[in-house]
Amino acid sequence: MTKPPQHVRIAKKADLAELSNIRRSVVEFLRQHNAADDLVDDLSLVVSELASNVIEHTDSDTILVVVERTASDWVIDVADADSIPGLDDLSAPDPSMITGRGLFVVQSLVDSMSIVEEGGSFVVRCRRSV
Repeated sequence: MTKPPQHVRIAKKADLAELSNIRRSVVEFLRQHNAADDLVDDLSLVVSELASNVIEHTDSDTILVVVERTASDWVIDVADADSIPGLDDLSAPDPSMITGRGLFVVQSLVDSMSIVEEGGSFVVRCRRSV
């Protein structure tokens, strides 16, 4: 039996129409690794929220998503942005606001979230323990 790849790299046009394709690819990868249904739901939501942020809040033409399965973690990287606001003070959004919950939701679904600079672009890196 062939062992599934340890990571998947998805590059799509930064367009809302691509979100379902990105999510589908992530779900397929997670299922190849026998991820539990609740983990699949959580991590596909994480990717969806972060990819939406790239589309809505940056000038990037491309979204790059990498999902990796390590011995102890699931690692999700979502890029491409030329700047990302700090993650130091994420607090509950104002309940009267319609938007602004994405990073707060992501933070609640992962064990850690950080910003990493790679090749002049910023990546939001999330980790969730196995």
